[in-house]
Amino acid sequence: MITVWLSIMVLLGVLVLLMPRAESGESTLALRRFLAGSGLDVSEGGPPPSPDGTYVLLHDLRTPDEARSLLDWAEGGGRLVVADPASAVVGLAGAEAGEPLGLVGAQTLEPACVAEEVVGVGRVVARASERTLRGDPFASCFGGLVLVRAHGSGSVVLLGGFTAFTNEYLRSADNALFALRTLGRGSAVSFGTPTAPRGGVAPMSVWTALPGQARAMIVAIVAAAVAFAAVRGRRLGTPVMEEPITPIPASELVRATSRLYRRGRSLGYAARMMRASTRARMGRRFGVGSTHEALPAIAANATGMPPDRVKEALAGPEPRTDEELIRLGSLLAEVETRARGGRA
Repeated sequence: MITVWLSIMVLLGVLVLLMPRAESGESTLALRRFLAGSGLDVSEGGPPPSPDGTYVLLHDLRTPDEARSLLDWAEGGGRLVVADPASAVVGLAGAEAGEPLGLVGAQTLEPACVAEEVVGVGRVVARASERTLRGDPFASCFGGLVLVRAHGSGSVVLLGGFTAFTNEYLRSADNALFALRTLGRGSAVSFGTPTAPRGGVAPMSVWTALPGQARAMIVAIVAAAVAFAAVRGRRLGTPVMEEPITPIPASELVRATSRLYRRGRSLGYAARMMRASTRARMGRRFGVGSTHEALPAIAANATGMPPDRVKEALAGPEPRTDEELIRLGSLLAEVETRARGGRA
């Protein structure tokens, strides 16, 4: 019973993990696909792209020294987009985080600024929990949600959050156009990791390259295999005696074997086995070996049957059809019956 319940629990766990689930509203997978479909080269986890590309940080845990290196990269001609108001980049760039946009729900915001990123954008929708930003000499757009300024040969864009770019809000108002205007500068967009990659490029293995659901599925399969092996490999307690549902006769093995020989058309083998059994019984009766050459003659004298007929039964040619095998069986039965003194 424990084995059954354990198997059911493992199976249910695997099924839950294998069930297709909708992409989380907090994800930015739709943004990445939208940018790639717009002709941009989208990558993840690596260092900033070439100087004319865009480097995006949705979450940032870098130290001030690491953040300063990103600003140096932007000064050389790149565009740095940071959507984490707690990032060290915000302070180093001369800005600071303020109050939330609102109390609850979503906020619809108008640009109210003059910046390249808002050309053609009428409104954007973002979650009310996003922080406002302020700083000088930044251009403040959408009520402080977005700060933009030039930085050397490049530019820096600071956002109080990235909900406008998530799957939930990307299709709302002009969010998609705003994302393209903000992130679509140059030909490449790279989404950075929360921490600085070591050695220039973040290490990438086959395991880390798999999607989260694929990794969860593999872990569940391995766990199920280990549980199954543990249950099957070691029995807990005394084995339970089980009565067969239907009693099996002792002769069933003989019948099953004979059916296999019949299905395989082993007529010669069946004839040899029948003759060997008959010769062995008659040899014991007459006191000679079962393979003795004189056995057919002795049996003919004892039974009163024609010698040729007895020899055909005990040492004749092998049958080629089912009918010949049946006639051989009848002939052997007749010889043995008469040898016992009976009548066939």
